[in-house]
Amino acid sequence: MVLKTRKYFFLLTAVLMIFCFMITDADCEEQFEIRRIGNINPYSENSFLVRSPEEGQLTIRVHDSICVYRTITQQITEGDTRIIWDGCGYNQEKLYEKTYSITAELETVSGQHYSVSFASPIEYPKQCLQYALLSSYELYRDTPEKWFLEYRTVTDGTVCIELLGKETGELLYTYLVSAAGAKIGRKDFKTIAGRKAMPASGEFTIRIYEKSRPDQYYEYPLRVLEKTPEKETVTATGEIMPDRSMTDQEIWQLMMQPSVVVDIDFFKHQDIFEQPDEKSRSLGTLHGQTQGLKVIRTEKQWALIGAWNHEDASYVEGWVPYSKLKIEYPKKEYGILIDKQKQTLSVYRNGQKIDTLLISTGRAEKNKLYQETSAGCFLTGYHRVNFSMNGKKYDYVIQYDGGNLLHQTPYDWGQQKKDFTLGRGYLGAKASHACIRIQPEPGEGGLNAFWIFTHIPYHTRVIILDDEEKRENEKNLLIRGKKEDIDISVLHCVKSDEKKEETDVTITFGGCVTPGGSKAFNNKKGSFSKYLTEKGYDAPLQNVKNVFDQDDFTCINLSYINPEQSGNSTVSKGSRYAVDNMKELFKNASVDLIQTISHEYESGGNDSIKQELGLYASTLERDHSFTANVKGHLFGFAGCSEKEYLRDPEVIDKRIRELTEKHCETIIFFAEWGSPADDCHSIVQEAMAHRCVRAGASLVIGNIKGRIQGADYIEGVPVFYSLGDLLDGSVSEKTKKQQGILLRAVFSFTEGKESPALTVIPILPCGNTIKDKNEYCPATMLSESESSNIFRYLWQDTPDQIMDRLLFSISY
Repeated sequence: MVLKTRKYFFLLTAVLMIFCFMITDADCEEQFEIRRIGNINPYSENSFLVRSPEEGQLTIRVHDSICVYRTITQQITEGDTRIIWDGCGYNQEKLYEKTYSITAELETVSGQHYSVSFASPIEYPKQCLQYALLSSYELYRDTPEKWFLEYRTVTDGTVCIELLGKETGELLYTYLVSAAGAKIGRKDFKTIAGRKAMPASGEFTIRIYEKSRPDQYYEYPLRVLEKTPEKETVTATGEIMPDRSMTDQEIWQLMMQPSVVVDIDFFKHQDIFEQPDEKSRSLGTLHGQTQGLKVIRTEKQWALIGAWNHEDASYVEGWVPYSKLKIEYPKKEYGILIDKQKQTLSVYRNGQKIDTLLISTGRAEKNKLYQETSAGCFLTGYHRVNFSMNGKKYDYVIQYDGGNLLHQTPYDWGQQKKDFTLGRGYLGAKASHACIRIQPEPGEGGLNAFWIFTHIPYHTRVIILDDEEKRENEKNLLIRGKKEDIDISVLHCVKSDEKKEETDVTITFGGCVTPGGSKAFNNKKGSFSKYLTEKGYDAPLQNVKNVFDQDDFTCINLSYINPEQSGNSTVSKGSRYAVDNMKELFKNASVDLIQTISHEYESGGNDSIKQELGLYASTLERDHSFTANVKGHLFGFAGCSEKEYLRDPEVIDKRIRELTEKHCETIIFFAEWGSPADDCHSIVQEAMAHRCVRAGASLVIGNIKGRIQGADYIEGVPVFYSLGDLLDGSVSEKTKKQQGILLRAVFSFTEGKESPALTVIPILPCGNTIKDKNEYCPATMLSESESSNIFRYLWQDTPDQIMDRLLFSISY
């Protein structure tokens, strides 16, 4: 029965392939075809036959509905071209046996676009030795048990280890070890040799391959010596950490220096004592074997050292017993530099940086400050098995600091699919429990987590640069009381009519405007619709208009609404609809740009919104950027939703790149978030903000209806996670959390571009009233207690140092 099922499955696949071959671009008469030649087996020579009507750039993607596992790009000529590939994912990562989608796209020299997609199974892999790494290039005959080989084969097999004369290439020694498929093998040389003779002293080339695949091998130099060297004397090390101003060559020189480590087990802890006395206070702990120490000086039986502890990742200087210290040397070929501030991992090879990848380091939580990744100078330890935790799977694991690991971004596993959606969305922000999460897709240099796992050997240098200011800010935010009241007197308050330089550009940003509620609510007495009938369309924004009149440009956010004419019978419960003649709200409100990033309509639904608002303001839709010339300076505006970002993190880069190519001096990016679990911003929000800054944004503004969130500076660029509400026309009662602020940004274009000066202006979206009714007229004249209550929402998600950089405008 199983054989018949497989037979019918492949027959159905063949029929689907024949059907798909017939698909071509409707605008092109010529046929573009692609088909596979034979079955696809990883770790063997596989091929596609491509037939092209003309020369062009061919891109083949191997994917499922969630992930792209391999992209092949090649320039092809007219006619037939055979594309050879190894049947694997990026960097020869094994693909699971299942049916994938093969999508081929061709961009021809004449500008034509062709696309063909078909389903194809990828079958069982051939044998392959995925990696073979030595613990050292030196083997000592008196301690062969301290030297080891790490390796992994795809299927069960036998690994051959050959020692050849370095100069002659003559085969001198052969050893065999068993290999369990997909398992990490680790054999010391005493076990490898067994009853066979140990190699004599001398210079060799060691060749390692799987017995059935002698054509695929790894080669390394190996020097065999008689006796293990005596233990070196530990002395002051000098500086062991680079700073961010150093060149790659200077960083490499530091990477190649020896390490002073504590000679205890990998997973044991060594206290750092305040005084050279084990009874004195502990300043923190260190891990053994791999954590490098800065030795400041030695005194009799003690050494004064500097390192980052594992309790809260802070830098400390204290004492450890001198007798527990030893010197270890790093491998010479590779080095890794991790920058917590930028959330990047750079790989060096022989002094040259070969790629930089996005990562997520540890994120401290309340009462879990140890989750912050400690900075410092480390050596990699053993390769570890894949593991699962909290429903997520983690692959390609290398230990580097006790229980802290380098590994791939976590994923959900279901229906034989790796779903990296959330883990990939976190990249660029702190998210882990202290480990280093590495992107699964290749960077510009072609490297990824799998490449690191198969190329980085034991005792490779790993340097982690600290982000002291950010780390301390986050720590203080976690340990202070969230329910404490903020003291307005300590804020940097300014008058709203303070004069600015004539050349400065002032832009005011407002939060969400929700111009209506459910259909039933809009017809009720006391609704926003009835209020407009009584008071007129100029009434709701009359107070904030006084603020908007003082600036050069004003942006607000139109909350998601359903157009009446959509006829959509499947809208969710609680959907909101705009009142009639919504555009009249903005006729005299001094609003220049209305962003509608949260709107995701089908078949031109956004066009109706754009046309309706276009009489009185410009609109910024999620799929389009917008530019405005303000006082002779070109400003660019773009945005995306959290949902869009999780589908494709590159969307931020693409939209900011579009504005960069238009030569915008200043780029402002809007983000529409989902609903976070609490009042503070989420990991995804932070990752999106980091991505905006890396791509070139000058200011990042986020919005969540009904919620103020905190502020931050990322590499000097200000980020406001949510401005809350500006006007809520969907409810008749005053909401419990009257959350709303206006943000005024003053851009100065003097020599040496600086971040804009930011002023926070509190408002009451439902109006300043002692009643529980929504007055539908945001108030700007607030009492001290009302201002304090609003600022508390901002303060609970904003570190004190960031609050000190902001200005606050309060009108009583």
